Amino acid sequence: MTIAPTRPQQLDLTAFIPRQRTVSDPARPHGCGGCPARWSGTRTSHCGAAGCHVSFAGVSLFDRHRVNGHCVPPARLGMSLLPGRPYPCWGYPTEETA
Repeated sequence: MTIAPTRPQQLDLTAFIPRQRTVSDPARPHGCGGCPARWSGTRTSHCGAAGCHVSFAGVSLFDRHRVNGHCVPPARLGMSLLPGRPYPCWGYPTEETA
């Protein structure tokens, strides 16, 4: 009895190929791959956790909103949306956030 050789199954690796990002807004060149948020601040930190997707004025503010591995709404921590930014960004108005 002869067994006909079979072709190895092709693997679809397209899910592992990085997507090409197009910058649709040069004024806000940074963006999240999981939501439509875009921002321009070089120190702005964005939380990509499911159900969060909030931007903060800096890494320390991002860290403060993560408590025991969970996201805490920034308003509950006393943060507010910072005025004068073309995108929603949370922080403490009294802190230097520029």
